[in-house]
Amino acid sequence: MSSVVVIGGGLAGLSAGCALADRGHQVTILESRNRLGGRASSFEDRETGEAIDNCQHVAMGCCTNYLHFCQTLGVDHLLERQRELHFVDVKGAISRFRPSTWLPSPLHLARPLAALKYLSFDDKSQIASALSQLVTLSSSTRQHRVSQKFRDEFQVTDEDLQSTREARQDQLTFREFLESCRQSEHVIRTFWHVVLVSALSESLENISFQQGAQVFVDGFLRNTSGWQVHVPIAPLEEFYGEPLAQWLSTRGGTIQTESGVTNLVMNESGLVESAQLRDGSTLTADHFILAVPWHRTLDLLPAELQLKYQTLAEIPAAPISSVHLWLDREITSLPHAVFVDHLSQWMFNRSKLDERYRDNPRFYYQVVISASQNLKAMSQEEIVQQVMSDLQLAFPPATEAKLLNSRVVTEHKAVFSPQPGVRECRPSQSTPVDNLHLAGDWTDTGWPATMEGAVRSGYLAAESVLEQLGTPDTVLQPDLPTGRLARWLYKLD
Repeated sequence: MSSVVVIGGGLAGLSAGCALADRGHQVTILESRNRLGGRASSFEDRETGEAIDNCQHVAMGCCTNYLHFCQTLGVDHLLERQRELHFVDVKGAISRFRPSTWLPSPLHLARPLAALKYLSFDDKSQIASALSQLVTLSSSTRQHRVSQKFRDEFQVTDEDLQSTREARQDQLTFREFLESCRQSEHVIRTFWHVVLVSALSESLENISFQQGAQVFVDGFLRNTSGWQVHVPIAPLEEFYGEPLAQWLSTRGGTIQTESGVTNLVMNESGLVESAQLRDGSTLTADHFILAVPWHRTLDLLPAELQLKYQTLAEIPAAPISSVHLWLDREITSLPHAVFVDHLSQWMFNRSKLDERYRDNPRFYYQVVISASQNLKAMSQEEIVQQVMSDLQLAFPPATEAKLLNSRVVTEHKAVFSPQPGVRECRPSQSTPVDNLHLAGDWTDTGWPATMEGAVRSGYLAAESVLEQLGTPDTVLQPDLPTGRLARWLYKLD
């Protein structure tokens, strides 16, 4: 049994620590704040005294590792799978998006796409054409048709071709791809923007084609359940607080909150010897996993490694804002709504989703605005007023509702921005130092900055530790299987 210190109590660090503790290793998780979960955490609202999430987080059916992590901890019952999505257009009309449960992928999407009221027949034809081209461009089997003679003469491997393909895709913006497919501005604004800005928290001009394509391929086209949204029905503190601490303690692991680390100390053998804490104490271990946000990682890395990881400073950040509203009445029975061409993007009816609020005379709604750079010029009052206008357009009872309390929470560095070129800045979970490993959704997981990406990074960091210990094991969970028709139609793996 080896000792492992995990620095950072976000999803990346927690998943790495739990995976190693479950395999018999002695794990200590250090978190600088007084709560776990990192950016997926809760705090006490000073006005209401209630525990609220800093921002509404959701998972999709394609998030196999995050869902596995919740199942491992026994908290998956706190996720409610949504059977349909509700889209609200600028006229206030609601379209229900409910993919088929019996048609194979990608045919399961045909009827719900046809049911989107704000899109014309021509709009839907444009979307169908672009989706086909998207999969074709992102498919390695169609992108490179290189003769065996060429491969032999120039010693070109499949890995070389894959790397070249991914580099080209990473330099192309999703907006450029859509323009090449002749998508109208209306379709770009009311379909592609709605899906991708919520998923990646960035404008289409700044999203690499590679990251945008993955959202559609893995989330919608590959498997009939990939699109399904899983919404927490309890505060995130109930996911990563006491339940996780108890689960870890039964496996010999410990969690130390309010235990910030100032630096890692190397020994003469070129290994990390200890972690120096802010209170002056040190903690030694056989292995260390650094699982803090990318913009804090450089400061904690040993001086010997800082030059190698200087590209982390080049990774841009993207903000996400969450508007919390407490009203005197129910304005809708829908558990959620997706807003099309509004300032608001997603509305979550916490009074409907969370049983704590079901008998409460105050009705709690949370509205999420991703890529919220444009809110800088607005006051909190202006933001709340605009969001209330969006709700009143969609739900007539909101026009009579009294706003009892509100709060706007903006995480300025909520996620890394998936811009072209960022892929090259994302490091592996393994480092040149044998007993130092990295975790975080910003590491090279192949996924954007999501809870799934964070857990994947944690599992990959755990695999790196196990590899160094000479006990390799597979921790990463497989993706959803590709449907037969999608495999044949799009040549997906």
